[in-house]
Amino acid sequence: MRKITTIILCLLVCQGLLAQKWEKIGDRPQMGWNTWNKFAGNINEELVRGIADALVETGMRDAGYTYINLDDCWHGERDADGFIQADPKRFPSGIKALADYVHAKGLKLGIYSDCGTATCAGRPGSLGHEYQDALQYARWEVDYLKEDWCNTADVNARGAYRLMSDALRAAGRPIFLSMCEWGSNKPWLWASEIGHSWRIGPDIWCNFDSTRVHPQGFTDIGVMQCIRLCEPLRKYAGPGHWNDPDMLEVGNGMTVNEDRAHFAMWCMMASPLILGNDLRSMSEQTKAILMNREMIAVDQDELGVQGLHYSTEQGLEFWFKPLKGGDWAFTILNPTRSAVTYALNWQHFNFVDTEVSRLGTHFDHVTYAVRNLWTHRDEGRTQTADKVWRTLTVPGRDVISYRLSPVAKKASTTAQLLRQRLQRLQRQGIMFGHQDDPFYGLGWSYEDGRSDVRDLVGDYPAVMGFELGGIELGDEKNLDSVPFDLMRREIIAQHQRGGIATISWHPRNPLTGGTAWVSADERGKNTVAAVLPGGNVQGVFEVWLGRLTNFLVSLKDEQGRQIPFIFRPWHENSGGWFWWGRGLCSSQEYRALWNLTQDFVARSLPYNILWSWSPNYGFEPDVLETYPGHERVDIIGLDAYQQRNGEEAFISQLNKDLTTLCKLAQEGKRLVALTECGYQNIPDPTWWTRVLKPQIEKYPISYFLVWRNADRRQYFAPAPGTKDADDFCKMVKDKKILMLKDVKNEK
Repeated sequence: MRKITTIILCLLVCQGLLAQKWEKIGDRPQMGWNTWNKFAGNINEELVRGIADALVETGMRDAGYTYINLDDCWHGERDADGFIQADPKRFPSGIKALADYVHAKGLKLGIYSDCGTATCAGRPGSLGHEYQDALQYARWEVDYLKEDWCNTADVNARGAYRLMSDALRAAGRPIFLSMCEWGSNKPWLWASEIGHSWRIGPDIWCNFDSTRVHPQGFTDIGVMQCIRLCEPLRKYAGPGHWNDPDMLEVGNGMTVNEDRAHFAMWCMMASPLILGNDLRSMSEQTKAILMNREMIAVDQDELGVQGLHYSTEQGLEFWFKPLKGGDWAFTILNPTRSAVTYALNWQHFNFVDTEVSRLGTHFDHVTYAVRNLWTHRDEGRTQTADKVWRTLTVPGRDVISYRLSPVAKKASTTAQLLRQRLQRLQRQGIMFGHQDDPFYGLGWSYEDGRSDVRDLVGDYPAVMGFELGGIELGDEKNLDSVPFDLMRREIIAQHQRGGIATISWHPRNPLTGGTAWVSADERGKNTVAAVLPGGNVQGVFEVWLGRLTNFLVSLKDEQGRQIPFIFRPWHENSGGWFWWGRGLCSSQEYRALWNLTQDFVARSLPYNILWSWSPNYGFEPDVLETYPGHERVDIIGLDAYQQRNGEEAFISQLNKDLTTLCKLAQEGKRLVALTECGYQNIPDPTWWTRVLKPQIEKYPISYFLVWRNADRRQYFAPAPGTKDADDFCKMVKDKKILMLKDVKNEK
């Protein structure tokens, strides 16, 4: 066995001579959790499994925290062939079983070693066993290695880390290499081709601004000391090679202000975000800090530039971080113990980042929209005049953080271009739409390129509707059993062929676990209040919003650009059948739900969505009290279905409702649409031209969308052979009824 092992290792060494670190991992600062800060060496597999569960249940995985890393003291002894084993008492199931558990939850497993003869806690180090250890980690399907620097007398740092990097590459499994060299040998000067991140100083401890000297002679440093060591090294950081000021101490005993400042500054410095607290028992304040997606977006920005400490005034530090697309993150740090009031004049911060990005703020001629990243509110715009914008008070050991977005870029956003396109098309006619058109129809399902409407008239609908119910649970299929991967492709395909996509969402009830439709037992429960800030299931709902947003973010064209679409959440709220409907929440609560959803999604997708609000047919006048406002709605819709033997009532009510909504839309210069409509199984062979078309053509409607063709027992669009097919063909021959061919060239 030893002879075979030696041959394998020799081959690996030969293969690794020209190897470099694994590429395409570490393009953004790593995010995850580590055992050391909270538990030190008191770890076992049950603890790690519990933390993995908590990462998923709290929504932290979906926020980006994907690595779960074992630090020191997982090790057992080496076997007779020199391969490291796990401590059999602490990890009786073994590391491979733990990796399988973690991977099954959509997480990645990290492990710890040391360049020396022993780890810092005296467990076996990797010196002389680098290729064996790398091979073992690969066998265990480990994803991340933190390699420490204890017990390394007479060891060359650059050579030691190069050796492990080559060994990991030769082992054949992509593994992130986190170099924990403490900055003694200035790894930022030589490690960019070796590791994915490197420590720039001693260990952190749970203190904002002081050091701690241990009897053994080594020193721990506070948050501010970490910042001071990291700030001059910004030119060495970038995608795939990050300065690491050490793991986070948020939630381990500092004040809320200090925790917030700590987290904000790590994000501003594009630092790894490795949590170090007990996720199973953290406070809501701690969770709110660590789950601040707007700050996380600053850390994870694609530009990959570490922020710069531009100036200090009145004890306040002013930090800027250039972001992709011309945005800037701006943080005012107060490292002192006392609150400081400051009169902010943007003209004091005109500069060009000559060291790294070559980008400038240009406050003298560029106006930015100002977004507060901690209150999650828009706070107006910067000004080009040389005067005080506003007076701010920054509490002691705290921050104020903003995202600054050039206003000019909003003039040509994809959402605005889509709105303008819809306005032009509305002047030409009314677009026809169909829910789930490319997925199934009468007698068929999931046939590529097929559509009942296309089979009948030779053309796709101009508008296609898609439903995301189920995405909030992480399901693979929606509530109508449509696979989300297929849905993503069809939404993109509809855009690429020149059509319009509209997306609805019927999430399950986060309070009761039921469906979006309220049962008799659920009628006394106010789910909307429970998902709002301070509610019982606020955290669950934020996780759901995160999953929704992740899907919407994935809707990109071949060039990687976000495609525009219509999003129609919380519809038919004037009825009492959905948990957000009439009688189940107040008008104020409904508007708060709308605002919460829109603000959450807009943090990731601020410029490519048109938002549609649509009560149902026959609404009472007080439903207008739930209207979110013209500044939050782009399309005012109506959901209206004719029932059997109710033609006159349908026509009368449809006209009444459209008259009311068109008046509202005219006041705010909004678009109008019949966002859902139809007549189940269309028993009237002349319904399209005799009933529906004469009513809708009276109004400035953008489109009308009929519901899905589930099967022959329930369908709303015609297909070859249905009794209404000829009448539908007659309707679409009218130039005022627009199909895909009529709109695809109108860009």
